[in-house]
Amino acid sequence: DVLLALGGVVVGGGWYFSDRLKGGALEPDRDPDQLDLQVVALEEGEVTLRATERASKDGDWTKEGIFGLEWAGGYGQVSAILRIDDEQVVREFSVIQGAPEIGEPARLDSFAFPGDPEQAHGIGFEEVVITSELGELPAWFVDGPRDTWVIFVHGKGANRREALRMLPTAVELGFPSLVITYRNDVEAPASPDGFYRFGKTEWEDLEAAADYAIQHGADELVLVGYSMGGGIVTNFLYELRLAERGVGGEKVNARRQLDKWLMKYGMTLEDIKKPEKRMYWFNPKGQFEKGLLLQCYAIVVNTSRPGQYKRPRQKGFKMTPRQYLELCSMYDFYTALWDKEVHHFFIAFIQKQGMYPKAAKDDHVALSMQELREHRKAAGMTDGIEKGNYVSTRKQIGDG
Repeated sequence: DVLLALGGVVVGGGWYFSDRLKGGALEPDRDPDQLDLQVVALEEGEVTLRATERASKDGDWTKEGIFGLEWAGGYGQVSAILRIDDEQVVREFSVIQGAPEIGEPARLDSFAFPGDPEQAHGIGFEEVVITSELGELPAWFVDGPRDTWVIFVHGKGANRREALRMLPTAVELGFPSLVITYRNDVEAPASPDGFYRFGKTEWEDLEAAADYAIQHGADELVLVGYSMGGGIVTNFLYELRLAERGVGGEKVNARRQLDKWLMKYGMTLEDIKKPEKRMYWFNPKGQFEKGLLLQCYAIVVNTSRPGQYKRPRQKGFKMTPRQYLELCSMYDFYTALWDKEVHHFFIAFIQKQGMYPKAAKDDHVALSMQELREHRKAAGMTDGIEKGNYVSTRKQIGDG
């Protein structure tokens, strides 16, 4: 009887703590934040806040630092503690939106800034959409001149505003910045089970954001994670290392990339298992793309004498389906990189030769951040370009 009674207690306690864990840690909290303080006095540049019964005795209201102060229909910012006792605190205060009334319920906001980058700091941004396996994930994008991007990942139960404290520093240093959402955010699709997984599944949304950054010009990434966002970053890096080593990651990153390639080139997993060689034809454009194709083929089949077949405007190779898939992937990658570098070389060539019209002072066109980045990169290529000395024929043939 004792054993049965004890078992009942253990099982009951297990269910109780399971529910607490589920509700407190795994399920997204959609309830509005409690207004656990009260505005009791306002003077020039300061506010007096009283802690209600719901406020923690050692909560943020007792701590130094910069916090947002939020009330119904308004937002401000508090900073240094001027006076404090067990029930209330007097802090430096500035209004950002609206104005609180005496007696108004309020709360401190650790994110410290309201709205979006424009509202908080006057930083221009673009609302972009990142596509993940679960659907569309909205993100803020702030452009910058550097090739290294910063990706901000907020914590559990938070939102993109959490990045507003650090974002101005990244922008000032010239880093393009992406502030993302992930599964189970209010603005994002829910996961199949609707639970947080502390990075175990959310890393896939960060992967989608990283892919977006790379596709839009990022050469390197700096990942910033807050709280659970740090767990998301850690899981992403772990899965990335597995895939790079081919350990376990074949089931995640590497297999996902393989599936993308198979779909892109119209093949199946069974196709690339076939050992027989067959003819594949390519349509390179111009001399340099033909050269790139031959270089890639030589690497794939590991030969210094690549054999090729020709027909009008096409080059053909005999290879296995697996080799064809690798060649297509490699050729697409280097062709895209070549096109990008040729574009930069063109800008560098124009810069080196000074091939600009003598425009009027009011005839200048403002460059976008993307164009500025391209011109800065091109400027580093001009040293290796020979400067020509074109002699105008105008004196001989006249201006007409």
